[in-house]
Amino acid sequence: MPKSPAVAVLLAGLSALLTPAPAHSCDGAATLANAARAYRHRGALLATAHYLVQVPGAPPHAETTEFGFDARRTAYLRMPGLYVMAIQDGRLLLAGDTGAAPARVLQQAAGADLQAAIDAAFEGHGAPLVPVPLLLRAARGTEDELQAFRSRLLQRLTLGACRLERTPGGPVIELSLEADNGSVRARFDADTSWLRGYDAQIAIERGAAPVTAEVSFEPHGGALPDDLLAGLARPVERVAHLAELTRDEPPAPAEALHASGLRTLDGQPFALDRLSGQPVILEFWARWCPPCRLTLPVMEHLAVWARTNGIALHIVLVNTEEGFASEAAARPEVERFLRQTRLSLPTALDLDGSFHRRFGGGLPLTVVVSPHGAVAARHGGFDQRLEESLQREVRQLLP
Repeated sequence: MPKSPAVAVLLAGLSALLTPAPAHSCDGAATLANAARAYRHRGALLATAHYLVQVPGAPPHAETTEFGFDARRTAYLRMPGLYVMAIQDGRLLLAGDTGAAPARVLQQAAGADLQAAIDAAFEGHGAPLVPVPLLLRAARGTEDELQAFRSRLLQRLTLGACRLERTPGGPVIELSLEADNGSVRARFDADTSWLRGYDAQIAIERGAAPVTAEVSFEPHGGALPDDLLAGLARPVERVAHLAELTRDEPPAPAEALHASGLRTLDGQPFALDRLSGQPVILEFWARWCPPCRLTLPVMEHLAVWARTNGIALHIVLVNTEEGFASEAAARPEVERFLRQTRLSLPTALDLDGSFHRRFGGGLPLTVVVSPHGAVAARHGGFDQRLEESLQREVRQLLP
């Protein structure tokens, strides 16, 4: 006997209630592949990346980056108040984020490796991290998907445990990634495969407490800003190097370098003209900056090298971008950090970061100044060959 439409609907509803919900896979490689595929198949995305970094002995440091992609732009990245960039048609375009249409734009070829393309554009001067969703979207297999979480500081990552967790916001797949110097715990939305966020622990120094980072991603509605980088509709000056985006950085005249307006930890005025006649290295750093933990010991080693070889070299650590309200507030905190890390070099306080920004910004930043007061070289971020490079550059400045 045929069922009435009402009975059929009732039976279908009962069947749906009795049918178990689809199981979510908790295979690590499949989770990464599904996430990469989800971002590749998405037509457009505008999102915010929130970073909270905690370095032992320093206050938490928060950063926010806007990122996304659309039909024209393979990748879009904006650091509010600093830079805005896009990759489109195989080109990387970079300009200062000034709130107005920039007068100059850096343009260069961009390959498939997004992080390498941005590192090349910044020429080692503190290039930003590319948000992991963009790296997953551009990944070419499991290994690329795994290493997207390295944050430059972790060694090679391998797959760890995978587990499914039921949360009020829906099911989440939690995936552990392991490295010899730390680990990552990534959280993926089990229904959409999108990356919700991740926590990382990174051992910067053997035996020391790890640096921790909490990262979350917040998708938004709407389209990417239709700014100059989207179409380059009006004529602008094309430049080849980051320093050319702002003509007054880094400063060339000795007078601009000498007038730092800084004071040392003991309250004395700091001016480079008092150090004239000898090479000077300025090491800009902040307590919240994990790579600074790697460059600061290099400065101590370099000072020992100079003394051992009878080389007159001044090395000054410049604490900056910490948000201290006054020298009185900064002094005890910076002194405590220097004691804990066994650093004994002269230190100046750049409370508002204005002296740091004369050299283009980015942390850590190492600036080599000639005996005549001109900028001879700059190094951004940490490089395993930093000490070797600085020794060579200092020798070239000697009479």
